[in-house]
Amino acid sequence: DGHWPKLLRQEGALLLLPGYQSHATSLRSTAERTLKDLIRMLKRHGAQDIVADYEPKDRPFGDGHLRGKIDLFYRTQAGKPVVIDLKFGSREDRESEMANNTALQLAVYGFLIAGDELNPAPGSAFYILTSHRWITGDENVFDVPPVKTGKNGEPDMKTCWEQFQEIWRWRRVQLNARCVEITYTGTEHTRESEPLHQAWGPVENDGKYSDYVKLAGWREDA
Repeated sequence: DGHWPKLLRQEGALLLLPGYQSHATSLRSTAERTLKDLIRMLKRHGAQDIVADYEPKDRPFGDGHLRGKIDLFYRTQAGKPVVIDLKFGSREDRESEMANNTALQLAVYGFLIAGDELNPAPGSAFYILTSHRWITGDENVFDVPPVKTGKNGEPDMKTCWEQFQEIWRWRRVQLNARCVEITYTGTEHTRESEPLHQAWGPVENDGKYSDYVKLAGWREDA
């Protein structure tokens, strides 16, 4: 209780203004429930070497390096590494990624921790703060119901990482040949558009440009 007002002043001063009390109360409730769920899981695993915002050493990939910051990293009492990524929402998106073996964020974390062979592959899960829901394919590690299997086999970090590397190499060849696929809604797919694994196929977009996910399109002021 004593830490919450100080935390709000440091990280969420907007919530101290008049009219935001209900938002602050809701956020506190979410934080308290999340902490209880995380502590319960840490105790279940006999967690050791617990680190929040863990930054493993970067690793070479392609012509560059991959790096990342893991929300929560620890090792179980048996020594198995575990990574947990906290999400405020987007539960359906995370469930789809896990079910279809395209949860690349977790697979990259696995690569950074365990290397290219992912041996041993870390246990991994998303935790959705707003619904207090664990999303994982490692039901034996987290003792929660697993996601339903999608169109790309049983959820498995190693499979996700291996397929991503195949897709990356396929796209790298195209980019080296100066071929860039434009995925606007309504465009026709060609033979060059078909990925090796259907779950990794391109996503059509509405033509609006984004620095992060849509590198071809028009800016809003165009």
